[in-house]
Amino acid sequence: MLTSKQNFRLGFLQKCADAGMTADEATALAVRTTRLIKEAHVKQAAGEAAVAGAPSALTLAGLGGMLLNNPITAGVGELSRSLGGYALPVGMAAPPVLGALAGHVLARSTDVDDETIKAIRKREVINEIRRNRQMLEQKRRTYRPTA
Repeated sequence: MLTSKQNFRLGFLQKCADAGMTADEATALAVRTTRLIKEAHVKQAAGEAAVAGAPSALTLAGLGGMLLNNPITAGVGELSRSLGGYALPVGMAAPPVLGALAGHVLARSTDVDDETIKAIRKREVINEIRRNRQMLEQKRRTYRPTA
Protein backbone atom coordinates (compact mmCIF):
# COMPACT_ATOMS: atom_id res chain seq x y z
CA MET A 1 0.00 0.00 0.00
CA LEU A 2 1.39 3.38 -1.03
CA THR A 3 1.36 6.47 1.15
CA SER A 4 -0.15 9.70 -0.08
CA LYS A 5 3.31 11.09 -0.77
CA GLN A 6 4.22 8.01 -2.84
CA ASN A 7 0.89 8.23 -4.71
CA PHE A 8 1.62 11.88 -5.54
CA ARG A 9 5.10 11.01 -6.83
CA LEU A 10 3.72 8.17 -8.93
CA GLY A 11 0.98 10.40 -10.38
CA PHE A 12 3.51 13.16 -11.11
CA LEU A 13 5.82 10.77 -12.91
CA GLN A 14 2.92 9.32 -14.92
CA LYS A 15 1.84 12.84 -16.00
CA CYS A 16 5.41 13.63 -17.01
CA ALA A 17 5.62 10.40 -19.00
CA ASP A 18 2.27 11.15 -20.68
CA ALA A 19 3.59 14.59 -21.63
CA GLY A 20 6.62 12.93 -23.26
CA MET A 21 9.21 14.28 -20.82
CA THR A 22 12.52 12.61 -20.23
CA ALA A 23 13.73 11.74 -16.74
CA ASP A 24 15.98 14.83 -16.69
CA GLU A 25 13.11 17.13 -17.73
CA ALA A 26 10.82 15.64 -15.07
CA THR A 27 13.53 16.11 -12.43
CA ALA A 28 14.10 19.72 -13.51
CA LEU A 29 10.35 20.39 -13.35
CA ALA A 30 10.11 18.86 -9.88
CA VAL A 31 13.09 20.91 -8.62
CA ARG A 32 11.72 24.14 -10.12
CA THR A 33 8.24 23.53 -8.67
CA THR A 34 9.68 22.70 -5.24
CA ARG A 35 11.73 25.92 -5.30
CA LEU A 36 8.65 27.99 -6.23
CA ILE A 37 6.63 26.39 -3.45
CA LYS A 38 9.34 27.10 -0.89
CA GLU A 39 9.64 30.73 -2.09
CA ALA A 40 5.90 31.18 -1.76
CA HIS A 41 5.96 29.82 1.78
CA VAL A 42 8.93 32.00 2.74
CA LYS A 43 7.20 35.13 1.33
CA GLN A 44 4.01 34.32 3.17
CA ALA A 45 5.87 33.63 6.41
CA ALA A 46 7.80 36.93 6.06
CA GLY A 47 4.53 38.79 5.76
CA GLU A 48 4.93 39.80 2.15
CA ALA A 49 1.41 38.65 1.36
CA ALA A 50 -0.86 41.45 0.16
CA VAL A 51 -3.27 41.03 3.05
CA ALA A 52 -2.48 39.65 6.48
CA GLY A 53 -4.02 36.23 6.81
CA ALA A 54 -4.54 35.95 3.06
CA PRO A 55 -4.44 32.43 1.67
CA SER A 56 -1.29 31.45 -0.12
CA ALA A 57 -1.04 31.40 -3.89
CA LEU A 58 -0.94 27.62 -3.77
CA THR A 59 -4.22 27.44 -1.87
CA LEU A 60 -5.84 29.81 -4.33
CA ALA A 61 -4.46 27.82 -7.26
CA GLY A 62 -5.89 24.65 -5.75
CA LEU A 63 -9.29 26.31 -5.29
CA GLY A 64 -9.16 27.67 -8.84
CA GLY A 65 -8.42 24.21 -10.22
CA MET A 66 -11.20 22.74 -8.14
CA LEU A 67 -13.64 25.38 -9.45
CA LEU A 68 -12.56 25.01 -13.06
CA ASN A 69 -12.86 21.22 -12.98
CA ASN A 70 -16.30 21.39 -11.39
CA PRO A 71 -19.07 20.58 -13.94
CA ILE A 72 -21.35 23.21 -12.41
CA THR A 73 -18.88 26.07 -12.77
CA ALA A 74 -17.61 24.84 -16.12
CA GLY A 75 -20.75 26.33 -17.69
CA VAL A 76 -19.83 29.76 -16.32
CA GLY A 77 -16.41 29.50 -17.93
CA GLU A 78 -18.00 28.46 -21.20
CA LEU A 79 -20.35 31.44 -21.02
CA SER A 80 -17.51 33.88 -20.35
CA ARG A 81 -15.53 32.45 -23.27
CA SER A 82 -18.52 32.76 -25.58
CA LEU A 83 -19.08 36.40 -24.55
CA GLY A 84 -15.45 37.17 -25.23
CA GLY A 85 -14.68 40.88 -24.90
CA TYR A 86 -18.28 41.65 -24.00
CA ALA A 87 -18.14 39.92 -20.59
CA LEU A 88 -16.83 42.93 -18.66
CA PRO A 89 -19.29 45.51 -20.09
CA VAL A 90 -22.18 43.08 -19.68
CA GLY A 91 -21.11 42.36 -16.10
CA MET A 92 -20.91 46.06 -15.31
CA ALA A 93 -24.21 46.94 -16.99
CA ALA A 94 -26.22 44.05 -15.54
CA PRO A 95 -26.84 45.41 -11.99
CA PRO A 96 -28.21 48.82 -13.06
CA VAL A 97 -30.32 47.25 -15.80
CA LEU A 98 -31.75 44.65 -13.42
CA GLY A 99 -32.41 47.37 -10.83
CA ALA A 100 -34.23 49.51 -13.39
CA LEU A 101 -36.28 46.53 -14.50
CA ALA A 102 -37.22 45.67 -10.91
CA GLY A 103 -38.17 49.32 -10.27
CA HIS A 104 -40.32 49.42 -13.38
CA VAL A 105 -42.15 46.22 -12.40
CA LEU A 106 -42.71 47.53 -8.86
CA ALA A 107 -44.01 50.85 -10.18
CA ARG A 108 -46.39 49.05 -12.55
CA SER A 109 -47.67 46.78 -9.81
CA THR A 110 -48.46 49.72 -7.52
CA ASP A 111 -49.83 51.90 -10.32
CA VAL A 112 -53.35 53.29 -9.71
CA ASP A 113 -55.91 53.34 -12.53
CA ASP A 114 -59.23 55.22 -12.87
CA GLU A 115 -61.28 52.43 -11.28
CA THR A 116 -59.06 52.42 -8.22
CA ILE A 117 -59.27 56.22 -7.88
CA LYS A 118 -63.09 56.08 -8.07
CA ALA A 119 -63.19 53.36 -5.41
CA ILE A 120 -60.89 55.36 -3.10
CA ARG A 121 -62.99 58.51 -3.49
CA LYS A 122 -66.21 56.59 -2.81
CA ARG A 123 -64.71 55.05 0.35
CA GLU A 124 -63.51 58.48 1.55
CA VAL A 125 -66.98 59.99 0.99
CA ILE A 126 -68.62 57.14 2.89
CA ASN A 127 -66.15 57.53 5.78
CA GLU A 128 -66.74 61.31 5.87
CA ILE A 129 -70.52 60.81 5.97
CA ARG A 130 -70.10 58.36 8.88
CA ARG A 131 -67.90 60.82 10.77
CA ASN A 132 -70.42 63.64 10.25
CA ARG A 133 -73.28 61.43 11.41
CA GLN A 134 -71.37 60.45 14.58
CA MET A 135 -70.48 64.07 15.27
CA LEU A 136 -74.14 65.11 14.89
CA GLU A 137 -75.24 62.31 17.22
CA GLN A 138 -72.71 63.49 19.84
CA LYS A 139 -73.93 67.06 19.57
CA ARG A 140 -77.54 65.91 19.87
CA ARG A 141 -76.70 64.01 23.09
CA THR A 142 -74.80 66.85 24.65
CA TYR A 143 -77.23 69.65 23.62
CA ARG A 144 -80.70 69.13 24.93
CA PRO A 145 -82.74 72.27 25.13
CA THR A 146 -84.92 72.62 28.18
CA ALA A 147 -88.42 73.62 27.45
